Amino acid sequence: MAKHKNEMVASSKPMSPNVLYGALAALVVIVVGAAVFMNNGDLLKGALVQRGSIAESAPAQVNSSNGTATYTFYGKGFATGAKGTVYVSCNGCSASVIGYAASDLIPLTGAINIQFAGLQEGVTYGPVITVVDNVGNRYALNPSIVMPTVPRLNSGVVTMNTSNATATYTFTSNFAGSLFISCPGCTGTNSTLTYDNGRAVAGTNTITFSGLQSGVSYSPVITVLDSKAGYINLNVPSFTYSTGAKAVSPVMYKPVLR
Repeated sequence: MAKHKNEMVASSKPMSPNVLYGALAALVVIVVGAAVFMNNGDLLKGALVQRGSIAESAPAQVNSSNGTATYTFYGKGFATGAKGTVYVSCNGCSASVIGYAASDLIPLTGAINIQFAGLQEGVTYGPVITVVDNVGNRYALNPSIVMPTVPRLNSGVVTMNTSNATATYTFTSNFAGSLFISCPGCTGTNSTLTYDNGRAVAGTNTITFSGLQSGVSYSPVITVLDSKAGYINLNVPSFTYSTGAKAVSPVMYKPVLR
């Protein structure tokens, strides 16, 4: 019995430091292994991070008047408080995350708004948005931003022809569309070279006003119908027709005999 008692006493001695450290190391390995298995291997600085995803909230909202666009996407499935870095690459334009500096870590659990600037009319952009979460997982979106062309009519000059009671007027358009001419007191027609089956062309258009009366002022209005923007009006510069202009006769020079 004495021997048995001594064995009991011996077994109650404290563990050596090496044995204790080994046991703790084994426990850490077990805990970390379980965490890696449960969290898709996402581990950084001892903090467990849940892998999520990003998705588009809505197509980009463009503002043609100032060449900007706003694009919103959101993160889902990330752990509460998860943050990451957002990188935006846009060829031919600039971009920034609204409300954050370029170096800020951005919460990934809500909506993220991107502001694009320097966009040109009639150009389609394909920026690449990359999100890197706390553990280096990368997520990407490639939205399409289409900047429409703002329909414009630019006024030219009115040239009067006193020999046949007419005046011609030129204007330019950056789009083609149905053409309407309003000229109270006169008739507005078009040049066969720049008028295409009742449509203004994208480029230079020439209008002829006829039936003009001497001493009468006219203020015609040109209207071109755009398929998206609707009716675009252009006020022709007011002009007063006059027949008072005199033709200049050619001067005949005679040689001087000496």
